[in-house]
Amino acid sequence: MEEKREKVLVRKRSKKISLDPNLENLRLAAETGKVVYGYKEVIDALKNSKPIAVFIAKNAREDVLKSLEERCKEKNLIPIYINTSLEIGQTIGKPFLVSAVAVLEKGEAKL
Repeated sequence: MEEKREKVLVRKRSKKISLDPNLENLRLAAETGKVVYGYKEVIDALKNSKPIAVFIAKNAREDVLKSLEERCKEKNLIPIYINTSLEIGQTIGKPFLVSAVAVLEKGEAKL
């Protein structure tokens, strides 16, 4: 009597190695906390509440950078700069460029 054995494919999860701890914290905040993204939404968050952290893309337009930096200075926040808006978008799981993110609730992130 022959036994049939089913082949079971086990796929190992590869750990994403993030070289930048700021991106890892941003990812955790987006997954487990509360964030708002986009220039206008971040400006509104800075006007109406005090975010825990603000992430800004270094390649954002000059006027966007200046106004975000001014708003952060008013709230005594030091912005965290990320190289590109593509990196920010990918980190928070969006299929488009994101110039800025404000963290309202940190969740599991170490901010």
